[in-house]
Amino acid sequence: MSPVAATPSPVAVASARPARAVVVLGWREGRRMLTGPAYLVIVCGLFLTNGVSAFQPGATAIPGRFEVHEMLAVLLTYGALATLFAASLVATSARRTGAESQFGAVPLDPQLRTLATGLGVLLGPAAVASLLTLCLAYVERGIGPPLPAMLSGWEYMQLPLTWLGAGLLGVAAARWLPWPGVPLAVLVGLIAWTAWSANQISGERSVGFLMPYLLSSQDTFGLGTSSSHGHLGWHAVYLLGLCLLALGAALLRYRPLRERAVLGFGVLAALLTASAAWLQLP
Repeated sequence: MSPVAATPSPVAVASARPARAVVVLGWREGRRMLTGPAYLVIVCGLFLTNGVSAFQPGATAIPGRFEVHEMLAVLLTYGALATLFAASLVATSARRTGAESQFGAVPLDPQLRTLATGLGVLLGPAAVASLLTLCLAYVERGIGPPLPAMLSGWEYMQLPLTWLGAGLLGVAAARWLPWPGVPLAVLVGLIAWTAWSANQISGERSVGFLMPYLLSSQDTFGLGTSSSHGHLGWHAVYLLGLCLLALGAALLRYRPLRERAVLGFGVLAALLTASAAWLQLP
C-alpha cells in the first residue's frame, strides 16, 4: 500500500473572511443592543419618570410640536446613558452565560469580536440616535416658526456621538472589568463629571468644556450646559476622540493580538482628543 500525498486545502482560509464576519457580527450585536429588554426598560423608565407633557393628565390626545420636541429631548438625553448598559450587557453576555469557551472554534479572535461589538454600537444605538437627531432638527426647524431654544448644526452632531461614546465606554468596561455593578459605577462617574463640568462652565472656567457630553450654545435640554463661548465644532471632534479612545482601550485588553496596530490607533486617538480639547477652549 503506497501512501497518499494530501495537500492542504485553501477552502478553510478563503471562507474565513474576517472583515465580512466582523461586519455581520457587528450588525447582530447592534440589533441585540436595541432589542434587549434591559435597553427598552431603561429608556422607557427614564422617559416616563421625566414627566413628558404628552403623557400628563389633561394633555391632548395628539402631542403637539412642543410635546414632541420634549419627548425627543428626553430620549436623546437619557438614551445615551441607557446605551452604556445595553452595550455592556451584550459585551458580557458570553461570560455571564458560560458560553465563552464556544468561541474558540469561530474564525474571529477575541480582539476582532471586540471590534465587532464596537461596530454594533455604531450600527445600532448610534444609528438610532442619528435618526432621532434628524427628527429633532425637523421638529425645530422644519415645522412652523423656529422654537425659542434650538440646537445648532454642530450641536446636532454631538448627540449621536454621546450615544456612540457611552456604548463604546460600556464595551471597554465590559472587557476590562466584567463584573456586576461596574456599568452603574461608570454611569455615576459620567453624571458626576458632566455635572461638575456644567458648574465650571457656569463659573466661566474653561475646564468645564471638557465635559463628555453635549455642550450647547443655549440650555436647550435643561442640562445647565449653556455657554456662548467655546467652539462647538471642536467639541464634537473632542467627543469623537473620546469614542476612539474607548474603542482603543477595549481592543488593548487583548494585547498579544496586533499590538502595534492597536497601540498606533490609540496614540492617534489620544492626539486627536488632546488637540480638539485644546482647540475648543474659549
